[in-house]
This record gives sequence, C-alpha cells and structure tokens, in this order.
Amino acid sequence: MTTNEKCERLHTLFNSMKRRYFTPDDIRSLGFTDGVYIVFEEGEKAHGADRIVRVGSHRKAGNLQKRLNQHRRDAGGSVFRRKVGCALLHKANPRDPDIVHWFQKDYHSFAPDALARVRSQVTGHITGKMSFVAFEVKDGSQLAWESRLIATIAKCDQCRQSAQWLGNSIPTNLGDLRKVKGSGLWLQNGVGDMPLTDAELAQLERMVKSGRGG
Repeated sequence: MTTNEKCERLHTLFNSMKRRYFTPDDIRSLGFTDGVYIVFEEGEKAHGADRIVRVGSHRKAGNLQKRLNQHRRDAGGSVFRRKVGCALLHKANPRDPDIVHWFQKDYHSFAPDALARVRSQVTGHITGKMSFVAFEVKDGSQLAWESRLIATIAKCDQCRQSAQWLGNSIPTNLGDLRKVKGSGLWLQNGVGDMPLTDAELAQLERMVKSGRGG
C-alpha cells in the first residue's frame, strides 16, 4: 500500500469518529487519560474529508486530558500555541518584534495589553476553528503511534494545505518553524520519521474500532 493510500485510510478512520472541541466539557468527556489526539482545522480538506493538521500525545502517563487543556488555555507548556501565535503575529505584521518574543517565551518584553491580545487570539483560533478526535492507548505506546501517524501524513503528496491555511503565515526564519509550512502540519518533530507499515495500519484500525475513541 502506498503512503498516499495509507493517509487516505487514516482520514477516513479519524473523520468517522466523534468530533470534539477544545472545551473543558468535551475534553473531560473523553473518558480516558492515555492516548493520541488528531486535530482538524476549519477550511482544510484532504482525501474528500476534513484534513488532519496535527497529531499529538503525551509523555507522562495519564496526561492526555491535561495536554489538551494546555492547548486550550495559556498554560505555558504548549508548543502548539507558540506556533499558532507566531503565525497570527507574522500574518498581521511580518516585522513585529513580538514574533521573536513570543517564540522565545520572552513575555516580559511584551506590552501588557499586547500579550493579553495575542493570548486571546491564539485561544480563539484553537477553540473556534479547530476540533479533535482521540483514541485510547493502554500500553504506553502513544508516542510511537504519534510518530508513525505524523510521518505518514507528512509524506502524503495528496494531503496539502489550502492557500488560506494560517500555518502558511508562520515565519520560516525561527528555529524549525519552516517545517510547519513545508509539511502542512502544526508540527516540527516527527515529519521525517518512519511511516506506518501496512501491518501497523491494520493494527491501528482494529485498536481504534474496538477501543474507546472519539
């Protein structure tokens, strides 16, 4: 099976699951605390379905819901929020010095009203234009599944971002942020890893369909 075919299967699988939003109630209603989450973004399409724009998980056992909540609110630990904020700032003004301040978490260099505004805009974009599904992983292998999924989607040449995607506005001269625009995913790590094998894809489909997910 080609990588493109695997990516299409992934989009079919995850688009069929119960969609949730970055709200406290939706995150709490997952009913499990270990697993992998898949993010979609308004206006993004691929394989005749909503396009996957991010895959994530968590390192510490039991931290899935905590991780999702970090993206929802400004908790200081979300690299995802930093990427979205950089793109929003750069889109508004490519010369804004606060782009570097935000990227480096140098919040003391912001004017108080400016920092509050960026934090609010990032929260608004994630809670207003993004949704997610998630599936339970019981054996601690969520990071391995995350890596395989990211690589499979990143290597699909039929799964590209739209011209209007916010990630296209991300500055490409800071760290590895250029990988966001290059892959069409709100990610830097994992895009060059090993994609799913046929056997792993079949195992994933069985796990998602037989376990808890949504």
